[in-house]
Amino acid sequence: MKRDLSIVVPILIVILLALASIAIILVVIKDIISEDEGVVEIPSEESALDLDIQSVKVEGDGVSVNVKRNLGEGDITKVRFVFQNETHSEIIEKETNIEELERRNFIFILGEMSVLNPTNVSIAPVYKSAFGKKTIGVVADRFEIRVGSVFVEEDEGVIIQCSCDVWTDNFCEVGNCSFTQMQQTRGCTPASCLNETRCVESSACVQPINCTCTDWMNDVCGESCSSTQMQQNRSCSPEGCLVETRCVSDSSCLPQTPDMGPLTVHPTNPRYFADGNGNVVYLTGSHTWTNFQD
Repeated sequence: MKRDLSIVVPILIVILLALASIAIILVVIKDIISEDEGVVEIPSEESALDLDIQSVKVEGDGVSVNVKRNLGEGDITKVRFVFQNETHSEIIEKETNIEELERRNFIFILGEMSVLNPTNVSIAPVYKSAFGKKTIGVVADRFEIRVGSVFVEEDEGVIIQCSCDVWTDNFCEVGNCSFTQMQQTRGCTPASCLNETRCVESSACVQPINCTCTDWMNDVCGESCSSTQMQQNRSCSPEGCLVETRCVSDSSCLPQTPDMGPLTVHPTNPRYFADGNGNVVYLTGSHTWTNFQD
């Protein structure tokens, strides 16, 4: 009997060790499969990546969403926007490195979306997990879209509607506007709403077609032209026509060689010549032929 036990006990121990090894191998294989499938457990610190929609503005074919990041650790790589109407939704991700307490404005073109007339937009942070996998956080905020109005969400969470005046022309080629664009501004109320500025193409900023101009008048050599060119100006009418400037080649702008006149023997030193003004002229050179006589 004792002999039988001495044989069975080692066999049982070997079987138990084999089962334990198999269990460990299965756990490792499961982890590898889960990682390959991109399954990433959202870490608990995900809740620290907090975003708020500060305002949504719809004007023409564009919608701008102003997003604020609140305090919280973590590196956001993208913001996921979900636009929805009553029947469809569309996901658009925008790359960003928005920092804590920073605000970013994101612009979308409604005509380029597959969702027609979206009625609301929601946002969620996108970041990399500890395993380097792309991870999408929970929906951080949602906002209703109303075409033709500007809505601002204050820090207390109260949503107010901004009322803006009509656009007023300022000047051409001011701020970020090009020379063919007019800068326009308008005021908005209440105080939480910011005054707005935009640039629009305007015929007032373009040279009129039927301008009558004076003859070109010489100004100065150089200036905005090269040193050998003459700058010419002319004025044009009626009001709104611009003063025109051009550069033309002009012999008067070329370096002038002084007129030496006929050379004569210098009156006090006959070894030298004198020019027409009596200045000494020293002639020098090289002669190799034997046909020169002094």
